[in-house]
Amino acid sequence: MKQNDQEFEQRVKASLDAGDAALDGETRRRLAAMRARALQRPGFFARWLPMQGWVSATSFAAITVLVVSLFVLYSPQENPAQVAQLDGDLTLEVLFGDDGHDAESDPDFYLWMEAEMLFEEEEKNAG
Repeated sequence: MKQNDQEFEQRVKASLDAGDAALDGETRRRLAAMRARALQRPGFFARWLPMQGWVSATSFAAITVLVVSLFVLYSPQENPAQVAQLDGDLTLEVLFGDDGHDAESDPDFYLWMEAEMLFEEEEKNAG
């Protein structure tokens, strides 16, 4: 601390001590009793947040984070063989399907689709 701060502290201390000495005995006794009651009363956090609750909540949160982390980090990765086994129909279609005869690759399919759409439109306009 600086010299000025120490001098200021000494002056404030002397002033408070002089004020305390000027009080009568009854006032000093009442102030001492109020101070003792205030010091015995638990603080804000001690009243609203008891230590037992924090310990159990923190333990639960830590265990939950640990379990979720382990589950996410060590979850088995699906490889293509597992995916193929789960979806048997798709696997058979991919393995034994004939790609040369798909409707999308047949130009006659598009001509037929256009004729059907024109026919439906004519029926809708006529009726």
